Amino acid sequence: MRISVVSNNNNLINLTRSLDQDIYHFSYFDNLTLAGFSLVSATDVLILDRDVDIFSLEELHRSLDGELPYLIYLGEQNDAIEISRLYQLGVDDYLLLSDAEYLLEKKLSAFQRTWKRLQQLTIDYEFAHKTAMDAMTGNSELGQIMHFVEQSNNIHDCQLLADKFFQTTSALGLNCVLLIEMSEQNHFFSSSEQVKPLEEQLLLAAKNAQRFHDFGVRTVINYPNASLLIKNMPIAEINRYGRIKDALPTLLSSLDAKLGALAAETMIRNQAVELGGAFDVVKASFMHLNAVMSEKIKSGNQTMSVVLNDLTHNLPGMGLEEDQEEYILGKVDNVMEDSSELILAEREMSQIFDSIRDNLHGLVDKQNRMLEFMIRDKRVEEEDQQVDSSGDNMVELF
Repeated sequence: MRISVVSNNNNLINLTRSLDQDIYHFSYFDNLTLAGFSLVSATDVLILDRDVDIFSLEELHRSLDGELPYLIYLGEQNDAIEISRLYQLGVDDYLLLSDAEYLLEKKLSAFQRTWKRLQQLTIDYEFAHKTAMDAMTGNSELGQIMHFVEQSNNIHDCQLLADKFFQTTSALGLNCVLLIEMSEQNHFFSSSEQVKPLEEQLLLAAKNAQRFHDFGVRTVINYPNASLLIKNMPIAEINRYGRIKDALPTLLSSLDAKLGALAAETMIRNQAVELGGAFDVVKASFMHLNAVMSEKIKSGNQTMSVVLNDLTHNLPGMGLEEDQEEYILGKVDNVMEDSSELILAEREMSQIFDSIRDNLHGLVDKQNRMLEFMIRDKRVEEEDQQVDSSGDNMVELF
């Protein structure tokens, strides 16, 4: 413990020198002016006596803005008014000079115990403060991730999704490069600048390997639809490094799930469009085939009717035997009956084609309604997102 003594009293100086020098480290000064610098930087306890008058003590109190070390004043009499004024000027303990031989060491020992407790309390407070700040920081980081997860539900564009992702990583103090795989294409995004070719090669080379690649302050994290390169991992800050290492997989897995949902949505939308086009082609083909068959059947029936009329009028004048005429007319009747059955079959086929056409038309309508619903739902989400865009940086914690 460092103690400054401002006194010319030999008895007081000899008394302090008799104390344990391994515990108490004394410095001696003739006046407060000489002790001034030491009081600011290297004094835990200041001992004064009657050699320091009230006015000098007032000047010291004023020059140090009241930030005095622990101050023990050794006086010669119990003057209540004087003692009261001394306490007002920052004196912590008043002791009669005649009692110093018996009480000074005990006063210093008591102060040392208090001082040690204060030091331990300071250490405990700093530890508790750091723990609380770490907890608050962790909650803030968790809040940023929750905010991204909530916001990403309404995003349907890779660029906007990357921007929202970088808002979160920037709040974590990270400089990142992001690789997104969408529709069998690679899209690269950077949080601070253009993506360098070497960074693209690094992400592609590390893809489809292990989940984490750590090399110095750089780390690559891989997921099926996204990979992230962090260029400034805080390896010197163990607690923060651990929190970020725990938080990033949650953040990136949410991004990966959203990308998977976008890919599935795009696939469904494209399939619906292609299926609708295929239905239109099949419907048109059926209608054309039905029309062609109907026309051919009608043409054949008309031809058979003409042939039957010609034979009915011309056979009697050909000189054929009666049984020959009956044979020919019988064959013609059989053909006409077959033609009538073909007409009935054509009608049934037309009904079947109409039913197929109606079913196809119903499927196409369902596909179109599904597309309209998806587009309308997306448009509503985008409008809601624009309304909420003003509060993008607000993180609400519970």
